[in-house]
Amino acid sequence: MLFWILVLYVARRFGTTQRHPDLVVRAPSDTLCDSTINNCRTLFDIVWGCLATTSACTWVSLHQNVPDPKLGWLSLLLRKLRMMLVMTIAPEFITNYAAVQLISALRISKEFVVSKT
Repeated sequence: MLFWILVLYVARRFGTTQRHPDLVVRAPSDTLCDSTINNCRTLFDIVWGCLATTSACTWVSLHQNVPDPKLGWLSLLLRKLRMMLVMTIAPEFITNYAAVQLISALRISKEFVVSKT
């Protein structure tokens, strides 16, 4: 999430490209929205809101396995970002991966059932 905030800051601070005036100009706060979206929200605000929401949801909902203690924080971050990308583009792969892990866990648990005495 902090990455996207940094991207927004850099884009607004150092952006030098020509922009369409209707996508950048905001209406004064005392005017109400009319029938067009130009006086309410810009295209950038809508896309930014979608990206921020999707990133926050995938970051929170992604629960990875316990990592190797030898891994550094950067490799853990890159691992989670890679899984977030996969989860955003193809969520069915993550669902399939979880189902395979569940089936494996059930098989292992049947092998190591302790009989009640």
